[in-house]
Amino acid sequence: MHRHDPSCRDAAFAVASGIAPGIAEGARASVEAHLDLLSPEEDERVLREAGFSGVTMFYAAFTWRGWVRYA
Repeated sequence: MHRHDPSCRDAAFAVASGIAPGIAEGARASVEAHLDLLSPEEDERVLREAGFSGVTMFYAAFTWRGWVRYA
């Protein structure tokens, strides 16, 4: 795990909140293995390539982001 990896921050937050380290690491590993996450720059590029304009991130929490975009 790299401490700058968003999934590592999620696991560290879970442990700080009282979750057992093994459970937090298992959850982190599961997300990493089963969910393809893009960087914010990749998210924006994919949305623009799909024809959207005015692409703006309005929400970011751990590994999840929300975007406003216009067709």
